[in-house]
Amino acid sequence: MRQDVNIEDSDDGVGVIWDLSSIKEEEFEKHVVYIVPDLPSPQDCPNKAETSLPRNLVLKPSQALSDVLGVWSTSYIPRGTRFGPLVGEVYAKDAVPNTANRKYFWR
Repeated sequence: MRQDVNIEDSDDGVGVIWDLSSIKEEEFEKHVVYIVPDLPSPQDCPNKAETSLPRNLVLKPSQALSDVLGVWSTSYIPRGTRFGPLVGEVYAKDAVPNTANRKYFWR
């Protein structure tokens, strides 16, 4: 995963490097140019991750990990596009329960 990214500062037009390991959600909000919402799906849907994906995203086998699905785009995603919301439990690295299935973690 890329750890830093160039984002143009909208205040003065100067390019800045953001450290993605420390940037706050509110800072991303300042630079979003297009929001792609999840598709609606029933609350009790057993496959909500797949049914709520926007139309230009699909689940396909990962090229990096065997027996894991990855999210793939079927079309170009412009810089500044935001997807979401990402729904799930948030754990600190040292506070992951032993019962958590790490196969489905977002890192």
